[in-house]
Amino acid sequence: MEKDNNVKLGKRISAYILDILIASLIFSLVTLVRFINPNYDKYLEASNKYNEVLQEYYDGKMTADEMVKNNTENYYLVSKYGISYSISAFVILFGYFVLFPVFTKGQTIGKKIMKIKIVSNNNQNLNLGNYLLRSLPIYYLTIGSLIPFILNTILIFILSSNTYLIANSVITYTFMAIYMVSVILILIRKDKRGLHEVISNTKVVNEEV
Repeated sequence: MEKDNNVKLGKRISAYILDILIASLIFSLVTLVRFINPNYDKYLEASNKYNEVLQEYYDGKMTADEMVKNNTENYYLVSKYGISYSISAFVILFGYFVLFPVFTKGQTIGKKIMKIKIVSNNNQNLNLGNYLLRSLPIYYLTIGSLIPFILNTILIFILSSNTYLIANSVITYTFMAIYMVSVILILIRKDKRGLHEVISNTKVVNEEV
């Protein structure tokens, strides 16, 4: 039984990496479509300024504290003028990790390739709510996760730049911690279920099961 669990863990990691690569590729292609961002020129200007300050730090021309101070406003503007990209990323995440498995009986492309699938932990039929609960807490490392995107999108319009950056950091680190808790639970629990699976009453099994 232990050997079987180890195989499943390896499959899950491989499927996860594949899904991240696929979702990130889709997101990268979307960002190439200029008309998606009506503030593209302002976004590009803020991004260039942000990168210039970052480069000066890498070149040893300023300290870390100076870099953070000089780039606070630039980072805020990048986030503000890139809000359409955040919305696009949310749509991609929701579509790929929530809607797609509904129509493929619990499989993303990565899971399909690795011959594993998401099923109910108590043999009930899964619905959109299960997949949504499963996806909300997880921090998908490259393009984020659903709840942070929602919160950051709202907060950037109601908070000042300094307050927004603090809130953004708190949200990011909180969901990174939740992600790590989920990973640890997968590693130590006998049933290999992470926090997101306990919440959503789901588990991952071999496709044959």
